[in-house]
Amino acid sequence: MVTKRGSRRAGEPERRKYSALNMRTINFSVPVVASLFLEDVTAWLELHDIRFTPNVKFTGRSGYDHTFDFVVPASGRAPERLIRAVNRPSRDLAEAMAFAWVDTKEVRPTASKFPHS
Repeated sequence: MVTKRGSRRAGEPERRKYSALNMRTINFSVPVVASLFLEDVTAWLELHDIRFTPNVKFTGRSGYDHTFDFVVPASGRAPERLIRAVNRPSRDLAEAMAFAWVDTKEVRPTASKFPHS
């Protein structure tokens, strides 16, 4: 119970106010956060007038299907680029991405690139 403006009685738990952003960060599950991150990447590409095709699937030499979040088509200045938006990098994910890149290399244009930071 608040006794006067801003003060509280001893033993009373402190109440905190959360902004909408904090509540979103605390309460969202992993798939929702991943979806929001993908939306942020999409918005960034659009903001910078970068042409892209979302959610593209290639079948690799192994017969496995590999999905990339975006493909930026080749232009006069740059080759085709494949993009995966990663919001939680891990060793397993890096290995899966490397496998997808190598496995689909034969079905993509020769100059295709997988950008790295």
